[in-house]
Amino acid sequence: MKALTNGRTLLWAALAAAVLASCAPSRTPAFEPALSQSRQYFQAGEYQKAIDVNASSFNKHPRERAVREEYIRTLEGIEKQARAAMSAENYASAERLSSILLDNYAKYKGLAKSLSFSAAVLDRRIRLCRAALEGRRIAEYLQAGEYDKALGTARALSPSELKDPGRAAAFGKTMEDIKRRADLAAESKDYIKSGRAYAALARRHDDASKLGLKLPFSREALAEGLKVCRSELTRRGLELYRKGELSQAIALWEGLLQFDPDNAEIRKAVETAREQQKKLQKGCL
Repeated sequence: MKALTNGRTLLWAALAAAVLASCAPSRTPAFEPALSQSRQYFQAGEYQKAIDVNASSFNKHPRERAVREEYIRTLEGIEKQARAAMSAENYASAERLSSILLDNYAKYKGLAKSLSFSAAVLDRRIRLCRAALEGRRIAEYLQAGEYDKALGTARALSPSELKDPGRAAAFGKTMEDIKRRADLAAESKDYIKSGRAYAALARRHDDASKLGLKLPFSREALAEGLKVCRSELTRRGLELYRKGELSQAIALWEGLLQFDPDNAEIRKAVETAREQQKKLQKGCL
């Protein structure tokens, strides 16, 4: 009888312990705050911080499934946004997001097999984005007639990028585009625009040679184009000057000086025309 009583006592004690254990508050996993913080950073668009939090958490708890899944979810989320930006031709955003992933690739390299993208994919996308952005800038400069800036944008590349045949070809394409514009301007007798274009090409012709490009026009052809522009603007300016149309003559000669700033003869002609204007203005007072 005593043994039975002792057995019942032990049973009740075990049940009571189980009940107390079930009522006790469960401990939050040590990594849970990091997961929550990662989600907050991601939602706020602070992707670098989200990656940093995940990297730290993964290093501390490499075997925790929840930690691994959150890390992958964060990386894939950034990649998804980069692809969407690329599809929408938002190249600046696509480049920024892809660069964040590529710059941090060493941190999550161990998860590479579980990811839908690779370092090579990111690098290729970044190059495409930069080429597209460069193309847009060049197009804007060409449209505005800022030929030196267009060529400067095409040429301002790092040594590694200059070895890229695609980038070298882009520079050559820009040169050819400007040459076409120069020829068209000359045909329409817009010798200021034409001269500025020929002069810009002449200044960068050596760069094309250094890149190994074979342009469909020579330095001599550019020099001849400049000669025609210079001659026509000089002649027209003199005709206007002799007719007493001094303002128009000065405008033409100043246009010539835009692409031939060291032309002492034309600079002197401008000074003379301005002096003549002053004398005429005094005579009218």
